[in-house]
Amino acid sequence: MVPEFAEVAFKMYPGQLSNPVKTQFGWHIIKVEDKRTKQPPQFETVKGQIEAFLTRKAQTEFIAKLRQSAKIERLDKAGEQNKN
Repeated sequence: MVPEFAEVAFKMYPGQLSNPVKTQFGWHIIKVEDKRTKQPPQFETVKGQIEAFLTRKAQTEFIAKLRQSAKIERLDKAGEQNKN
């Protein structure tokens, strides 16, 4: 959902019509028919996704630290050509 649309839609209550809303796709009139509260997923169902995300994040941060402190020196001919 584009931000302009979401900003208006989520402030409305069921049955309400919005004033015209301009987005990158044109003009819109929004009517909220119903609102539901979405329950968060059970921890056990997303545990694997959380672990994978945290593992990737830790790996990415570790590699970034290594790259910052690394001294890279090219000794091959391709490296010499880039200096010219």
